[in-house]
Amino acid sequence: MNKITPNRLYSNVTKDRIQQKISYTGSDLSPRVFSAIRIITTLLLFIILLTMNKYSYIVAPTLSIIYYLLFEYLLLDIYIKEKTALLEEAAIEYFDILLIEYQNNNNLKKSIINTNKLLENNQIKPYFEKVIKNINTGKTIEESLKNITLIIPSYYINNLIYNLITINDIDDIKKHIELLRYKDTNRKISQLKILPLKIIIVCIITTSLLIGYNFFLQILFK
Repeated sequence: MNKITPNRLYSNVTKDRIQQKISYTGSDLSPRVFSAIRIITTLLLFIILLTMNKYSYIVAPTLSIIYYLLFEYLLLDIYIKEKTALLEEAAIEYFDILLIEYQNNNNLKKSIINTNKLLENNQIKPYFEKVIKNINTGKTIEESLKNITLIIPSYYINNLIYNLITINDIDDIKKHIELLRYKDTNRKISQLKILPLKIIIVCIITTSLLIGYNFFLQILFK
């Protein structure tokens, strides 16, 4: 009989999707380990909930299923979304300086090196340090730039990188930088607009949790 392993529970498409998301986070975790953690923690949660009170036969499976379904979103998607926003904000400064450097010396590798030296605490700088490291180990600059697009979760940044590879039209690159700047500005404006709503939602959730917790304690110690 074939053993059931975490790998057998997921299709290749699902495993590839999870692998891509893990790559975006910068972790070395494999889809198999991720899936194993998901299954084991779901089972542990189910067992813990099952032993809590007389309604556990309803609560345990319900919350365990919800946890299992939300696991990928909570552990990967939220982090990737936040990381993407930080990278896009950092990319504006990085590409602005990189473009100036390139216009001055017309050498992309030298421009990346100089930009890396000028910027200290830039979120996207480590990716371009990898580019220089790969070039120094024998890879072409085109190959090195394409490699980092596999671990950067932003479509807009990757578009800019592909434009750097060909770098036929400086004005086109400037347009992509402005598009990224526009997107980042809209994101910040949207965050400010929904801030009052977030505060209201947090208050409602906190109040609901306190009420639910008190109700749960009453059932538990009844």
